[in-house]
Amino acid sequence: MNSHQKQISKGAESSSWVGLQVEDCAIQSALGEGAFSWVYLGSTEDGSKAVFKVAKPAGSVGKFSSDITQYFPTRALVQMTGSYGDARIDASDLLIKQAERLKSSPHKNLLQLENVINKGALCYYRCEYLEGKTLRHLIQAGEATPATLLNLARAMEDIARESNFGAHGDLKPDNIMVNQDGIKLIDPGYFGEVLDLDGGRGNALVTTPAYYPNLIADDIFAFGVIAWEIYVGQHPLTDDFSTAQRAADDMIAPELLTMVRAKEFTGNYFVSKLLQLRNPSEINSKISPTLGHLLLKLLRLKINEKNRLALDDGFESFAGVVLALSTIESGFY
Repeated sequence: MNSHQKQISKGAESSSWVGLQVEDCAIQSALGEGAFSWVYLGSTEDGSKAVFKVAKPAGSVGKFSSDITQYFPTRALVQMTGSYGDARIDASDLLIKQAERLKSSPHKNLLQLENVINKGALCYYRCEYLEGKTLRHLIQAGEATPATLLNLARAMEDIARESNFGAHGDLKPDNIMVNQDGIKLIDPGYFGEVLDLDGGRGNALVTTPAYYPNLIADDIFAFGVIAWEIYVGQHPLTDDFSTAQRAADDMIAPELLTMVRAKEFTGNYFVSKLLQLRNPSEINSKISPTLGHLLLKLLRLKINEKNRLALDDGFESFAGVVLALSTIESGFY
């Protein structure tokens, strides 16, 4: 370990790498941070850029030292008696597992890694620098379009062919980069993997419940939440759930109520917010019945013949999602 790495391994502030030389790169700035890592921009003498994602030490996991807004932060969850709670995981373990998944599938729509270092207190990976903006930025700026969503669906359809990668597991606008070359996905989540927990080993899932409320690796559902953000203009599941906000029972099909109550019995109350959903056409008058049906179907829901919110089989694959989005006329938006 060189002298720079000794300095880095002791640093616990988000700016600890700025100004240091790491490998052949001078670290120029901190690009951002998540619950489990910091991200830095470096450049070589010839002007090439690289990004370094660094695992946080135990004392910094879950804490944010920057003023970057975390709209829906990724969480590590563990099932406890009657509820799900935040798991205290080893960020280095998570980063290495994340790196292994990305390196196993060098797909054009996935972040490309160049190097992975794991030396105890110092754990990071070096990856390509991506031009462009996150989908979150585009949504906030009003620049995310149905074409953007269709391109994302096509990218997901293509990635699904990568048997080594599997589901992304943390598909959300913050983890989607959009540039002139298309879509790039970063920071996959984990479901059911063994991660280091306080006091030993255990099972923890790492994802964003606002996009995966069923706490299963359902990328199509997460895609559906993103579709609501783009088409409807709001996240469908962010309001604090309460009995007063929930639709009347006679507006919800019995099988949906049964499913939600069964999930609640296992401690999953993230899924309860499904009972607040309404027909998208009632929220945004620009949404046609056809598009409204599609947006509900992406969340594996529908309005049944009794005008009740009900369960739906949804789409089996992103191939079906691409076909459905492709047939929606531009006038429906």
